[in-house]
Amino acid sequence: MPARQTVHQWRMRIPAFADLYARAREIGMESMGDDLLAIADDDSLDLDEDGRPNSANVQRSRLQVDARRFLMSKLAPKVYGDRVEHQHSGTVESVVTLSDKERMRRLATFLAMDERAGVTVEGELGTSDEEPADLALPACPASVDETHQRPIDDRARRGDDEI
Repeated sequence: MPARQTVHQWRMRIPAFADLYARAREIGMESMGDDLLAIADDDSLDLDEDGRPNSANVQRSRLQVDARRFLMSKLAPKVYGDRVEHQHSGTVESVVTLSDKERMRRLATFLAMDERAGVTVEGELGTSDEEPADLALPACPASVDETHQRPIDDRARRGDDEI
């Protein structure tokens, strides 16, 4: 029998051996499952010679079953692990408050991107006494939406003081 380290090196270096090894492990798990059932079903030593329950043997069998079950759930969790279902109820709300400086910086960035893309936004500006909900914004062309979609790099972000 080769050393365990040798077998693991073969697995890493030889793809065909890795496939065979994986199949052998699956077969080993199935065999361990068969052993688990055999141990659980074996009640031959559950009673002493005088008919009293032999709790030591029952506990030993329980330990053997639990140890095999635990090992199987860790080695092959998708097949033998406990199924865990996560249910989420409720809503998740995220509120981001930007300072006036940050709003102006972002607006300047968007306007510069629009100018480079050759996009002009037409529409009327509302007066300062109108409520924000009353202000109608013109429809934004698809090209502008694509222009404003960019990945956020946290390292590249600057604070309000660095504007």
